[in-house]
Amino acid sequence: MTSIVKSGTEEKAKAAEEVFAGLNHLEAVLAECSGEGYKLGHPFFGGDEIGYLDIAVGSMLGWLRATGKLAGVEFLDVEKMPLLVAWAQNFCDHEAVKDSMHDEDKLLEFAKLLQQQQATK
Repeated sequence: MTSIVKSGTEEKAKAAEEVFAGLNHLEAVLAECSGEGYKLGHPFFGGDEIGYLDIAVGSMLGWLRATGKLAGVEFLDVEKMPLLVAWAQNFCDHEAVKDSMHDEDKLLEFAKLLQQQQATK
């Protein structure tokens, strides 16, 4: 995702494609891990409770959203990745997580600062 912040237009498009490829893979993994149970109300990769994979992926949600705003791309599109979008909402709404998620706007400000610094090099 840092490639999107630091790169030129062509590199940003390629980096965005790579992010989409990774997210599509996560969508498939989420469907496989959760099976039919996900549709029946299991909100996380492994079932009803947050696990290590949820934490690993969830720790990147703030940056994913901030980078998307900076690049003008909606990475988590409900039509393309309905399971992942639902998972992200469930993750961010969970009591153990909701007060510790990174503020997207602050991350966006930082990303813009990085972009400006890169432009002056």
